[in-house]
Amino acid sequence: VHHLWRSTQINPNSPENWGNFGIALRQKGDLQSAAEAQRKAISLAPKCGTGLFNLGNVLLEMNELHLALESMNEAERLGVPPQKLLLVQKNQAAIYEALQCKACDQPLARLSCSRCESVFYCDTQCQKKVKAKHKKACKKMENRPTLYPSIMAPWKILLYDQSGTCELQNED
Repeated sequence: VHHLWRSTQINPNSPENWGNFGIALRQKGDLQSAAEAQRKAISLAPKCGTGLFNLGNVLLEMNELHLALESMNEAERLGVPPQKLLLVQKNQAAIYEALQCKACDQPLARLSCSRCESVFYCDTQCQKKVKAKHKKACKKMENRPTLYPSIMAPWKILLYDQSGTCELQNED
């Protein structure tokens, strides 16, 4: 991480340096700093879908599903390499599914369980409809480190190379 940070200091206008620094921070578990680094990369290359995809992955781990979905949607709109598009679309589908109201199946519910923050509802009426059923599972979900770790393949990320193209890399 230190070497990647140094690269951002040597060349602070390089979106590649900031994107790779953000990826390294994500691997270390510093999600807030990773999101900031990815946002810096996006500010330097606002038309690169890869930066938005990487930011979306960080936001997923931060349990910021609505923001992650916005980032993934924008990544798809701007374009990512064709072989990477499937990863974006899988993430989008999983987020839409996660944000579906668990009582009435309406999409993009905004109210989450205040205890586990893993289940979404349209409103308090929907939440009350399934409260007894959810209460049993809620305690089990409460201690999960991320909402849906299977949404993204955590070992796969998009890295910038110096030519500005995107390459799929392993985090191992």
